[in-house]
Amino acid sequence: MLESVVARRRVGLPAVREAALRVALTLLFLGAPVLLRTAAACSCQRNPPCAAVWRADAVFVGTVVDRAPERIGGSLSWTVHKIAVGQKLRGSVGSFITLVPGSRPTAERIAASQSHPGELMMRSSCDYDFQLGKQYVIHARRTPDGRWTTSMCTGTKPAILDGAHAGVPCSRYTLRRPAV
Repeated sequence: MLESVVARRRVGLPAVREAALRVALTLLFLGAPVLLRTAAACSCQRNPPCAAVWRADAVFVGTVVDRAPERIGGSLSWTVHKIAVGQKLRGSVGSFITLVPGSRPTAERIAASQSHPGELMMRSSCDYDFQLGKQYVIHARRTPDGRWTTSMCTGTKPAILDGAHAGVPCSRYTLRRPAV
């Protein structure tokens, strides 16, 4: 009799463990979407290299010399990048410019952030992740308030310095719009 009780416990214990594991996994899969933030990927429209040049207000090769937070209102801040312009390819830019992220928060979001005690860093999935000291071919646009911005969708990319055009997809001669 004792042997049959021990045999049942041996069989019963793995079955209980298996059932508990199934319940835990089910809860994990059902609860994961609630517990985790939704990851948003940047979605860009088709932007062929030469078309990217024409869509930009300025195209230049520049080196990232500074990266700093900038308060934009309430408790919200974003990261701005100071760029030393080395080669101007299209448009008119100074020798140093500051790039701001492209998506500005709404007045409602800024107001809502005022109730937050600390600083909130704002970042979009389309913000370009510049690295200090690196050179880039930057396709920049003017913002409504006159500042410069770029993103992953504009054609901005690391500069390739082994070629004659520093990684610019269109030759220097195609950067001037042909007369029509």
